[in-house]
Amino acid sequence: MKRKTQGFAGERILELSDDFQKSSQLNAMLSFTRAGFYPRAKHHAESGTRSDYTMIYCIKGVGQANVGDVAYQIRANEFLFIPKNTSFSYHADKLQPWTIYWFNFDGPTANIMLEVYHEQSGSYKGSLPYNEERITLFNINYKNLKRGYSQYILTILDTCLLHFLS
Repeated sequence: MKRKTQGFAGERILELSDDFQKSSQLNAMLSFTRAGFYPRAKHHAESGTRSDYTMIYCIKGVGQANVGDVAYQIRANEFLFIPKNTSFSYHADKLQPWTIYWFNFDGPTANIMLEVYHEQSGSYKGSLPYNEERITLFNINYKNLKRGYSQYILTILDTCLLHFLS
């Protein structure tokens, strides 16, 4: 099977250097590290462990994921959290590849949010109706970061991430 982690037509990726992340005042609580958008991500697949948290938000299509020993099917308007330092694998469906927004983030607030969510729901998967405001937040952050990196932009980015996750 052909596998890709990046390189999808129309993809957008935001990534901050470790040094820039560490310079943020808000990083003590919640820190954006990477984000992306993969439209119709045919052959998209990843596996491993990460030192930060991941959220995958599917807006179209289907994907499959394993978090630890638990298997999930992710459809449009569903999301999946992957805890840091946890083995995972995921891939787009062959017939209906997913279109996803994804975020990597870290910090004590992220840990608490994910623990509370998992305790309440018993799962790392949930549903999230499509909302143009969420997509607009991503697009605003993407445009701001394309203009350059600054403490101001990182603060806005971290605040928008908290809004998106909540």
